[in-house]
Amino acid sequence: VSINLAVVMALKGWRVLLIDGDLRRASASRSLHCPCVGIADYLGGKEVDLESLKVVKKDYPTLHILPVGTIPPNPTELLSSEGMKELIDRVRREYDYVIVDCPPSDNLADSNLMERYADRTLYIVRAGVAERSRIPELEAEVESGRYKHLSIILNAVDLRRLHAYKDYYYYYYGRQD
Repeated sequence: VSINLAVVMALKGWRVLLIDGDLRRASASRSLHCPCVGIADYLGGKEVDLESLKVVKKDYPTLHILPVGTIPPNPTELLSSEGMKELIDRVRREYDYVIVDCPPSDNLADSNLMERYADRTLYIVRAGVAERSRIPELEAEVESGRYKHLSIILNAVDLRRLHAYKDYYYYYYGRQD
């Protein structure tokens, strides 16, 4: 979802930075075939030039990607470091949008650490997998101020199983008058 969102925004001409903030799995970096040097190396002090770590795909010149790089032994420490705060402050001035792909918030503290930098949180829920009992918990977390401007995105919906929608769609668009 974060990759698609970043690409769509770049297609509109906005300058977008996609940060792979999942320092444990680097799933966005792998999906985009990014090099093995990135944000973890920068925050860990192994790389000093942030600009050289950004990846630009030729099809999307206004989309820059900051991959994970070397999987660190201490991702939580790196994400909570002063270096991360400085990095976010710096890139906010350079880009129209900064999108950070994070691991699931229920499993790790990493997403919670990134929340302090977020202007908006997109909470992705996979249809048929997520438990509905989580909704009141999310509502309580929003009311307590944990999430700023939370939006829930329902992903992987099987439209073939939604008979009412399908029947309405066919009735409205499929009839021959």
